[in-house]
Amino acid sequence: MTSESTLDITLPSDNEILLTRRFDAPRELVWDCFTDPEKVRLWLGGGSLTVCEIDLRVGGEWRLVFEAGERGTIPLKGKFLEVTRPERFARTVCFDQPPRDQYSWTESVEFQADGNGTKLVSLTTHANREARDGQLEGMKYGTKSAYEKLDEVLAALQNK
Repeated sequence: MTSESTLDITLPSDNEILLTRRFDAPRELVWDCFTDPEKVRLWLGGGSLTVCEIDLRVGGEWRLVFEAGERGTIPLKGKFLEVTRPERFARTVCFDQPPRDQYSWTESVEFQADGNGTKLVSLTTHANREARDGQLEGMKYGTKSAYEKLDEVLAALQNK
């Protein structure tokens, strides 16, 4: 991983998390790896992703379920608010399981062409600082490792 491919996490406000990361792959391919269920399964969740349903259109629903060992399952769901291929999507996110189902947030993800690669800019907006901070700890490790796996998948897909 080059220094350009490090995950940059910043906190633009009390309720937002901004992720920035460069991938050495064309924007369309990175987009597909975030929106095509077959490709999402290749990198997200480290093999624990058991359900991946994506209806990629404004108003379309999506659902992911991760197996978390002794912690059971972690189901997430939401609706797409915006879809502009291959530049950007925005969606709602919430846990699909009580008691955590009261936590919800929005996520907007931009895919910017950057030379021969893609700069990903993802803004997560929570209701308050407490909810933001709760997600932040998991992002520091989980997102970093997921994006490293995505690097491997992108390299393999480009070498086909």
